[in-house]
Amino acid sequence: MTRSPIWVSAIAAIVGLTLTARPLAAQDRRPNDFGIRRYDYWADLCQELEQAGDHNEALDACERAIEIRSRPRRRTLPVWVSRGNALRNLGNYSEALASYNQVLEVDPNYSLIWMYQCEILLDQGRQELALAACDRGLEADGNWGDRSPSQAWITRGQVHRDRALDLAQRSQDSRSRFLLSIAGRERLPQGTPDHDAALEQLEAILWDLEDAQQSYERALTLTPDQSRAWAYHCQILTELGQYQQLHRLLGGEHPRTRSLDEQYSEAFESCEQAIALNRNWGESNGALGWLHKGQVLEAWGDKQDNFSQMARYFESAINAYERAIALNPEQPESWLKQGRLLQKLGHYERALTSYEQTLSLNPEASQALAYRCHVLNHLGQHEAALNSCEQALDGDLAWDIEDLALTWTQRSSALIGQGDYEAALDSVERAIALYDYPVSTRVYSPPDDSKGPSVPESAVRRPTLSPDEIRTPEDPLEHCPEDLTSIVQRDFTRYIDPYRRALNNKAVSLWHLGRYEDAELYARLALNPRSVRVPGLALDDKNSLDIACNYPKAWFNYGRILSELRRYQAAVRAYDISRNTYSIYIPPNRHRARPVSNSLSASSGLPVDITPTCDFILQSPAGRSNATRRLQERHRRMCFNLDLNQSAALWYTENCSRDRNGCSQTVARLETALRFKPNSFEAWFNYAIALSADTNYPEALEAFEQAEQRLSEEHESLRAEISRGQARAWYRWARLQEQAAGDSSAQIEEALFLVEEALQRRPDYTEAIQLRDRLLERLSSRPGSINHTGEQ
Repeated sequence: MTRSPIWVSAIAAIVGLTLTARPLAAQDRRPNDFGIRRYDYWADLCQELEQAGDHNEALDACERAIEIRSRPRRRTLPVWVSRGNALRNLGNYSEALASYNQVLEVDPNYSLIWMYQCEILLDQGRQELALAACDRGLEADGNWGDRSPSQAWITRGQVHRDRALDLAQRSQDSRSRFLLSIAGRERLPQGTPDHDAALEQLEAILWDLEDAQQSYERALTLTPDQSRAWAYHCQILTELGQYQQLHRLLGGEHPRTRSLDEQYSEAFESCEQAIALNRNWGESNGALGWLHKGQVLEAWGDKQDNFSQMARYFESAINAYERAIALNPEQPESWLKQGRLLQKLGHYERALTSYEQTLSLNPEASQALAYRCHVLNHLGQHEAALNSCEQALDGDLAWDIEDLALTWTQRSSALIGQGDYEAALDSVERAIALYDYPVSTRVYSPPDDSKGPSVPESAVRRPTLSPDEIRTPEDPLEHCPEDLTSIVQRDFTRYIDPYRRALNNKAVSLWHLGRYEDAELYARLALNPRSVRVPGLALDDKNSLDIACNYPKAWFNYGRILSELRRYQAAVRAYDISRNTYSIYIPPNRHRARPVSNSLSASSGLPVDITPTCDFILQSPAGRSNATRRLQERHRRMCFNLDLNQSAALWYTENCSRDRNGCSQTVARLETALRFKPNSFEAWFNYAIALSADTNYPEALEAFEQAEQRLSEEHESLRAEISRGQARAWYRWARLQEQAAGDSSAQIEEALFLVEEALQRRPDYTEAIQLRDRLLERLSSRPGSINHTGEQ
């Protein structure tokens, strides 16, 4: 890579900053207004008041001195310096720069003043000029006053970092689109204009981050007891590693002397040093060290190969953010980052609290509003979720394409939760439109790039293509293994990206609208390897397949769709895979608080457990806290729905309607469903029917009674069905007794009793009437029997 000499033009440009300083209130004053006309008096007062922090009074004194001696000379420079400092502290940066320029007109090699200019220009976002000023100060006379050259190096590092992140922000949309378009592919489309532009931008970002790193290291060489410099060094190494990962993903050739693990290890050690020293923080405090420690742990966790390792880093990062919040609860960044990690690990209640705190500090934060919408949907609070997503789309829009896609996807989830499926379709199509999906399955009209992807209205220009125009992917049941245990242990739900969530939501909306063939198409797309969109993660074909198959809710919905299409055997398999992949993360030491460890090895060596959710819930006692009970209830609902729906598919695969002893799987699945929701009318009703089909009539009749006890107004129309089901069970039991009775009068009478029970519930039951007549005839034909008139 070749670097362009940006600093040459920047130093030349800084000459243009020189302004003519004019005392702010001089035109309103008269010499007679002041009793003292001695320059030294006002000059000394100006400097004393400025050093004491009385900036308004200092400014008046400085300007009075300048009225007396208006032309800057070497002897009068301290007054101009104090005037600039006072103006800067009062927020008048342009006048402050003008005052400092008066000093530089007389003494152009004054290092401290160049540094002051650099700091102001950095605050104003004028990075090229700021960098030129910092470099000029470091090359000048070394007169730093009561400051240190290390401060100039720190500021120089901040300028380089700001310039890198500004470029990263400006190029984020185009880079995100390109990364989304190549995500999951084995071969990258190198040499295209998009690729070359993304690579060039990343190289420029890397150069600035490396310059920032070197600046912080120079500062630490001069003053190694600066906690703030150590924290910045930790931060810059973390960000450098993240952008190096992206650069390598694009096939860039950037010289590297160490692995990312080594780089993150050094970053971690720098943060530990900042925290251990805990002094010379400048305007910040120890919260900065804990914040950056959390960031390096989070970045380190993101690059882990399996979820167990990633979770250990994330748990440690959460604790680090907690410490940062304790020291500075007014920092929204710490709350937001903590919330994101809590959400990734499934701690939704705690994540919601973190997002609420973020929004109390920054109510317009679109990211926090979008993530809150996501959590609220998880918690089943769909009305509140919809409101939060709407606010996100009207917020500060400080996000990337994935966040915008997430918002539209979660908006569709909230609408599905409220039963508005047409509106959910419109919303989810906007999410799909934000992705560069392969042409073979293009389902959207590309957005108008001229308005930028952060403009919601540009997400989709017309409805998505008809499903008839999309090539149907192969059945996921054909390419996904039935046993996904090892895949779940490795990846958990880490890679369920917004794009596949959008495809799944579209399938759900179509299913509710009765468009089952279209729903099947999008369910398959959600489980297809070509749909995997994980920007920044290079995937080979096998990893894409594993990640695509590990999506329990998509499998559940696929099972529902297949059932509607009467492909019951396939539906049963889909439900089995959903149950096997529906797992829960058990954090280490979940029953007690764990202190933050200062040792990375100690914090990353704790056991992590990922286990099938439904098995875990059945074996777990009721939670003590409200949050735990709510969490258990959400999982119980999902497990219950899995078992109830699968039992319906099993009913057909076992041919239960043929009234023979072959409905055992259906019965077993409903028994499990009732363990999750023992007061469910639907489960008891279906259980009674299944038991009856399995010829277990006594238990079937008991189940019908349980269903009747749980009959609500919503199901009142099924009261007649319960009576018919009871009558049928009594009749079939009676018929079974008839067949086994032989010449036994007692058994014939027992059968007669059973059929009478059936007729009490259905007096017009033709088969039962005929059976009763046969039984009476058999009894009447036996010697000594009582006939139907009661005579012997």
